[in-house]
Amino acid sequence: MESYYLECDYDGIVHNAYSSFTELEDFDIRNGTHISKQVMPESIKAVIEEFIQGSQKYRLVKNLPVGGNIFDLKLIDKDHTFVCMMSQVSIDVSVKSELESNKNTFRVLVDATFDIIWSFDLDYKLTAANKAFFELRRKANNSQIRIGDNIFKDVSEITRQKWLPLYKKILDEGLPYKFEEKRWFGDEESYVLISLNPIKDENGKVQGCMGITHDITALKKQKELLKIHNDSLQKITNRLETDIYEPIEVLNQLISLETDSENLTQHQLENFRRVKEITADLHKKIEELKNELLKPL
Repeated sequence: MESYYLECDYDGIVHNAYSSFTELEDFDIRNGTHISKQVMPESIKAVIEEFIQGSQKYRLVKNLPVGGNIFDLKLIDKDHTFVCMMSQVSIDVSVKSELESNKNTFRVLVDATFDIIWSFDLDYKLTAANKAFFELRRKANNSQIRIGDNIFKDVSEITRQKWLPLYKKILDEGLPYKFEEKRWFGDEESYVLISLNPIKDENGKVQGCMGITHDITALKKQKELLKIHNDSLQKITNRLETDIYEPIEVLNQLISLETDSENLTQHQLENFRRVKEITADLHKKIEELKNELLKPL
C-alpha cells in the first residue's frame, strides 16, 4: 500500500516528510515549507489545515476521494507537532466494493431460490437464512425468528425433539446427512429432500451446521405416475401373454397334429402351413410389441 508521511507544526510548517508513492505526480512535499505552499491535492490540504485550526488530538478520515484515487488520512497530535499519514486505498476500496457487490448478488440469488437455506452455530443460534426459511417459519410456527435467535424459537416441543438429535449428530460427527420427508400444510401434500452439512473452520473443526430443504414434490409425483404407467403396461403385456400368445401356441400344437395325418390332401396341407406361418408371424409381432411396451422411458 503506497503512503505518505509528514510531520508538521501548528504554524503549518512541514518539518519532515517521506513518500512511498511511485506513480502519483501531484505530490511534492518539501521540508521547511508551509502546508499551503506544498504541491498536494487541495482536499488533503483542507483536512490538514482544519486539524491545525481545531483542538483535536486525533482524527481519522477514511475513503477521501482525491482525483481518481481514494485515500485514508490519519492525523495524530505530538504536543508541538503532529503527524499526518496518508495511505492510498483505491485498490482496497475497489476490492471491498466488488466483494460487497458479489455478496449482495449472492444474497439476491439465495433469496430468489425456492430452496430453504439456514445455518446455526454450536450454541444453536441462527447465523444465516434466506427468505424462504423465514417464510416457512412464519407459516408453520407463526414465528418472527431473527438472526441470533435460538434455532428452536417458537417451535413445539415435539418438533424440537425431532430435530435436536439430527442437529447434534451433525455437530458431533462432522458428517453430512440427507433424508426425505413428507409434509402437510393444511390439505396440501409435499415431499422434501433435506441436506444437513457441517460448517468447518480452516482446521477442520466443526463450527456449526447448514441446512438445505429442497422441494421434490414434482419429482415424487412424476415417479408415482411413471410407476402407474409401467404397472398398466405390465398388465397389458400379461394380457397379451395369456389372451393371445397362449391360444396361438395351442393352435400351433393342433396344426402340428393335423399335418402329421396321412389323410390330408395337398391343399389342406398347404392351408395348414399357411396358418402356421401366420401364427408364427403374429407371435413375432406380439413379442416385439411386448418389448416396445416394456422399454424404459
